[in-house]
Amino acid sequence: MSRPSHRAAHAAFTLTEVLVACAVWCILGIAVFGFIQVATVLFTKNISTNYSHNKLRAALEEITDRVQTTVDLPTLITSSGTAVTTGSAAGIFYDRLLGDPYVVASQGIGLSATTTNITLTYSTNVFVTAATPNPGDVLLIDGGVVTSGSTTTTLRPMVSSVIMGTLNAGLQTISVALTAPLGSPITWDSSTVKAAKLVRREALIVRANGSRNELRRYPSFESLMKLSNPNLDDSTQYFVITDQIGTNSSDGTPFSETVSGQGGTLLNLDLRIRGTYVNNYLANKEANEFSNFARIITISPLRQRPVD
Repeated sequence: MSRPSHRAAHAAFTLTEVLVACAVWCILGIAVFGFIQVATVLFTKNISTNYSHNKLRAALEEITDRVQTTVDLPTLITSSGTAVTTGSAAGIFYDRLLGDPYVVASQGIGLSATTTNITLTYSTNVFVTAATPNPGDVLLIDGGVVTSGSTTTTLRPMVSSVIMGTLNAGLQTISVALTAPLGSPITWDSSTVKAAKLVRREALIVRANGSRNELRRYPSFESLMKLSNPNLDDSTQYFVITDQIGTNSSDGTPFSETVSGQGGTLLNLDLRIRGTYVNNYLANKEANEFSNFARIITISPLRQRPVD
């Protein structure tokens, strides 16, 4: 049997060779780690961008759906619900159309100022049927305005309760009890037909909730504001459309109005969404805000565009 040579028995890598190999593996490891890190950040940014865009689109669709059902121009309001006339505002309130037309039964000379009960008739035909009034809804009756000097106020009788009456030849009669007397007469004779619309005042408001801004919808805003101590932070009074509104000072006032070249008043919307789905991961990994933020500036279409 032959023995291995002295040279073969002591064959091994030199220190220089080991250091070179370690250096190569370190370089490859750093390159792979860098590639994985960049890919992870880009993937996360893509998720964040899509999340912000989805939230923005959903908020815009909700706002558009609501303002397209109004019977008049929305009114700008502060975050506490107070009406404002100029500049940017935290929110808007508006009368959402629920149903029409309703025929108001004449009581000989119309309705007196002390009226607390109104009889309505509407068709039950599937193509033109109107909604049944519910407590908190408001009836806007033709001619139901009060003028004092240069100020014109619309009467807003609010529904307290409803009693369904007779159904005859596709016509449904209902008796509507009001929460308070009408307050001012609406006069007409028995040969005149008075129509009414059923509306409910809603509001869209941006309000802070801790470190976030929320865009909220208040479905019974008028009833809420009539309380002795209205609480806009009562979670039973609103729905959160999105809690991803930006936190810059201007983000809290996305609504404004402008007059078009033809004299009509239009509703402007400057909405910026701050996506926080992967905010912690991206907090220190991007120099700009393009991943977490999405912004849209638009003129929101209205159901009616009255000219001033």
